[in-house]
Order: sequence, then C-alpha cells, then structure tokens
Amino acid sequence: MLLLVGAGMLGSFFPGQLSRLAYGLGGTAAALVATYLFLRLQQSSFAYAGLNWLTGSFRRFIIGLIIGGVTLAIMLTTLYILTEIQWKPNHLIFSSEIIIGYVAILPLAFMEEVAFRAYPFLLLQKRYGIWIAQIVTAVAFALYHLPGGNSLVGVLLGPGIWGLVFGLSAAWSRGIAVPFGIHVALNAGQMIMGMKGNDLAVWKLDMHEHTRDINLYSIDTIGLGMQLAILGIAIITTEMFRRKITNTPQSAGL
Repeated sequence: MLLLVGAGMLGSFFPGQLSRLAYGLGGTAAALVATYLFLRLQQSSFAYAGLNWLTGSFRRFIIGLIIGGVTLAIMLTTLYILTEIQWKPNHLIFSSEIIIGYVAILPLAFMEEVAFRAYPFLLLQKRYGIWIAQIVTAVAFALYHLPGGNSLVGVLLGPGIWGLVFGLSAAWSRGIAVPFGIHVALNAGQMIMGMKGNDLAVWKLDMHEHTRDINLYSIDTIGLGMQLAILGIAIITTEMFRRKITNTPQSAGL
C-alpha cells in the first residue's frame, strides 16, 4: 500500500490525464515489486501468484470484458426504465489527452488486480479458505478507495461489493485475467456514459429539471438496490464455489 501511495505521489507531478497514466504504470510496477519481494521470501515464482501468461489468458480477458459490459448494460438499462434519467451527447472532441485518459484505464485496473487479487488473494485462499480471502481483500479494496472524500459506507457498498465480484472471478478462473477484463469494462463503460464526470464522457447524464430531486432519490434507491442484488449474488456464488472446490491442487495463471 505504501508503494501504491508512492506511485500516486509520482503521478501527481504529471499534468492532466498523464497523471492517471503515470499512477497506473507506477502502481503496477509497485504492486509487482511488492509481490516479487514476498515471493522471494517464500522462494516462489510469479507462477505461484497466478501472474504467468498461459494459453487462453487473452480469451479469459475478453470473457471478463463481456461479463463486465453486459452487467453494466443491465444496470444502466434498469435505471433508464425505472427513472427519468437520460443521456445526451457530450460532444467530446477526441484528442491525445482523451486517448491517454482511456489508455490509463488498463494499467490502473491491472495495478489493482495485481495488488488485491493475485498473491494476497491466492495466499489467503490457500491458507484460510475462499471466504476469508473474499472478505479481507474486499474490505482492503474498499478502504483503498476511502481517501478523496468518499464515505466508509459508500466504499463498502461500492468498491467493496465489486471486490467480492472480482475476487470470485479470480478464484473461479484461477487467475486475474477475468477480473481484469470485468474491471476494465466497468471503468471504461462508466467513463463513456458520464458516470465518472464529463471530462472524458462520450455521453453525459441528464434529467428533467422539475423532477431532479425526485429522480436523485429514486436513482439512489434503485442504485442501492442493484448493489445489494450484486452483493447477494456474490455471496450465493461464493458459497457455491466453496462447496464445489476440493483439496486437489490446481494450477494458476493469468
């Protein structure tokens, strides 16, 4: 975590979207260095942490992209049907700054998957079981998002729940390619649809002014309901996975 903070400080020296790209690249390097140091202590290789490239790794990444994209599409469609929320073109003019902003999604997501769902998750799962690995890494992932004005409840119900989804997909696929794909799809989709501000958005959120307060209340309520539904699915599928797995050693990889 200290190395990730250091990478964030490094990124702050760069202007605009270059700061996000620098943080992603520096954070990925920091996560890999930390992983390497722990692996050296137990005389293991990156393959032990599921960080070796295997046949089918790219295919699993694409599967993750599809899962994340479909999930986000269902959530946005639900909001569109049940509320008066609308999306309008943001008239974004593509430039090198915009391209860098979208490219930065890749190292930023990979950094977090290496830091939370590779060596730490695998070690916790092997020693204490899937539930401890899920809870510890999901809470750590949530707390990692706490700085910057976010509330504790907000990060637990947001990144914390998605941390369970990423963790389960890592355990089920025995690597980080699938959660990496889900992570990229969610972040890119939210950015495109204006859910992370309008600076890089292709579409921006809009609603009728006279019903704005009602819409905000209903959007928050429906959004919370969807998050809790995802939490319920994550809990049920994690328990299904726990019952399915055996003590037979299984190879891991990206």
